Amino acid sequence: MINVLHLTNSLNYGGLERVVIDICRHLDKSQFRPMVACIRWKGPQAELLADQGIPVVVLKNRSSFMPKHSTFLELKKVIKENHIDIIHSHNTGPLLDAIAARFVSISFPKIVHTDHNRVKWPDKSKYMFFERIASRVVSSFVAVSEDAKNNLVFFEKIPADVIKVVDNGISVEAFQQFIGTADVTKRELDLQRFKYVIGGCAVLRKQKGITYLLQAMPEIIKEVPSVCCVIGGHGTEREALEALVSELGIEEHVRFIGPRDDVEKILPIYDVFVLPSESEGLPLSLLEAMAAKRCIVATSVGAVPKALEDGRCGILVPPKDSEAISAAVVHLLKSPEDRNRFSFKAFRCVNENYSASAMAMAYAEIYKRSLGANLYGGFPCGRGKVER
Repeated sequence: MINVLHLTNSLNYGGLERVVIDICRHLDKSQFRPMVACIRWKGPQAELLADQGIPVVVLKNRSSFMPKHSTFLELKKVIKENHIDIIHSHNTGPLLDAIAARFVSISFPKIVHTDHNRVKWPDKSKYMFFERIASRVVSSFVAVSEDAKNNLVFFEKIPADVIKVVDNGISVEAFQQFIGTADVTKRELDLQRFKYVIGGCAVLRKQKGITYLLQAMPEIIKEVPSVCCVIGGHGTEREALEALVSELGIEEHVRFIGPRDDVEKILPIYDVFVLPSESEGLPLSLLEAMAAKRCIVATSVGAVPKALEDGRCGILVPPKDSEAISAAVVHLLKSPEDRNRFSFKAFRCVNENYSASAMAMAYAEIYKRSLGANLYGGFPCGRGKVER
């Protein structure tokens, strides 16, 4: 049995956190025993793992002589008590703790690191420098898309042959049971008077480009008056977005429904799912919309064109272009045949290429190879040749 500890800041709402949860859920339990350690707090999605008996712990710094946010000594205890073989860190902060804990652990657990997409590139210099050095220490360094890998190579100067790519995946089957429930959910959200619903669910921060969707709404409303834009999620930009709605005078056509832990239930209400991001890796919200058989308009950033097969599974528009968004949405709202065609192709694509089971299997192979480096002549802490 291989004991795998996922190290993340929290299990709050977000794509990174969902990836952690789905890896844990779909690993072969006859070979792996997963658990999660959260650096800051558990977060609301921790219950999804607790329901399946997967342990989630919160690391706390109890040392008076260490910096306030240093948690690696507590992590060392978790490693020892649970006989951890693999630490799987997610993004830069957790990677720092993982490396520090490994240096002070007798067992020298292997580190597998996943770099999820950044809000923007280049990142802070100290983070990029640290990851460049860390790429020589970890057993496997993973990017969530080819675009994310290219950014790591270009900005952090990490050799391309060091970085593996594992596409994000989702539990496609989880979205099937709600596909026919849109009318019920619309009544719950008091949306019955609208013929069409557009929008999406996202962390409300600038990178997600919700501003451009809202700026597109006056033209969309002009062409299709019976439309409502429903935005799920929370974040630092919410007040600014609500102010923009007021400024544009579109309050009657926009709803903010806050963070949702039932996205499977919410997605079927969308006649057109809009992803207006300024930058992305491979966003789970896109894959979830595809699994829910939604028609999609998305910006051509990151791995989005790959997932949508260069526009064959949805309409791609340039980032930061509200006019392009409005034109694409209006076209689809007036073309039910195109909506059906795109939604069918999107579902087929996600089902074949982006399942959580396939993602977990890919990581399972990485875990085994990382341990194989130790078993067949690899060196701890990156000294010598490490299996990648």
